[in-house]
Amino acid sequence: MKKTTEKVIEMFPALEKHIPDYDSVLLEQQTLNQFNDVEQVFLKLIWFFENPNEYNFNLFDLYRSLDDDWLSFALECIVSFFENDTYLLKDAHFSIIKEGNDYMNQTRFADFLNEHKSLHGKNFSRAMLNTYLKRGAIPEPDLIIGNTKYWEKDTCQDYLEEIIYDEGEICSN
Repeated sequence: MKKTTEKVIEMFPALEKHIPDYDSVLLEQQTLNQFNDVEQVFLKLIWFFENPNEYNFNLFDLYRSLDDDWLSFALECIVSFFENDTYLLKDAHFSIIKEGNDYMNQTRFADFLNEHKSLHGKNFSRAMLNTYLKRGAIPEPDLIIGNTKYWEKDTCQDYLEEIIYDEGEICSN
């Protein structure tokens, strides 16, 4: 089972036993009829993820049947599939969450902290934030989509203020 399929199964456990059901058109349609529109889209995605040479996925299904969080999750799964299961996207680090949103991924979080380096004196990188996260030295992400961690802008600002305060405490002692 592909990593991305596992991610979808976590959200829709009832779909797992139907992974092999795309082998015949009749069985495929009978299986799809058991589920609502959203579940059908994710089952079709699973079938594509598991065997992209045999099963096609139509993006129209995303447009017709998904909105808001489900659409975001589906798009994250598609990116994850091409990054992690096929390796066709190499070093293409991008996110569905765009500039202007209230969230920052690790790279944007590090860039934000580096913009204020004059206040705390540290150089931050994505890798450094990952290490800090493992050590519990930075806040837990506010949102995780497709194994990508996101922090709200307020969380990042609070952390900046914390390290500025800590730096001031060290200097005054």
